[in-house]
Amino acid sequence: MEATHVICCPASPNDGKRVRVISDPGYNCRDDVVGDSNWLTVELVDTGVVGSIERRFLAEVQ
Repeated sequence: MEATHVICCPASPNDGKRVRVISDPGYNCRDDVVGDSNWLTVELVDTGVVGSIERRFLAEVQ
């Protein structure tokens, strides 16, 4: 599996981890909204864990 993005959030223990986008738009777990364009559903490349993250905390892999 190839990473498409990197998490950019210094306050997070996942900062710098590589992820693959599974769903765009994604699930907003804060407001319980499916298909929120500000959120993505991602999979951590190193562990396979799937979760939701705000789009602003991701940077594309170059």
